[in-house]
Amino acid sequence: MEKVLTLIGEADSISVLAHPSRYRFGNSSLRNLVVEFTAAGGDAQESSYANVDPRIQKWIAELERENNLYVST
Repeated sequence: MEKVLTLIGEADSISVLAHPSRYRFGNSSLRNLVVEFTAAGGDAQESSYANVDPRIQKWIAELERENNLYVST
């Protein structure tokens, strides 16, 4: 993941973790993914997309704040 995120950054682009709740992870695994994504140089996380449960959307927004990620919608 780090290599890909480095390449994205070198291209003056913003890396986004898209539709995170669509991955079939439990909360713990998804939280770990977001932490790893951020540590590897990730920039943003998508928080608003079709059919996302409002409770999940709120939790995703919390993950963004906790990890200092930009919000992508």
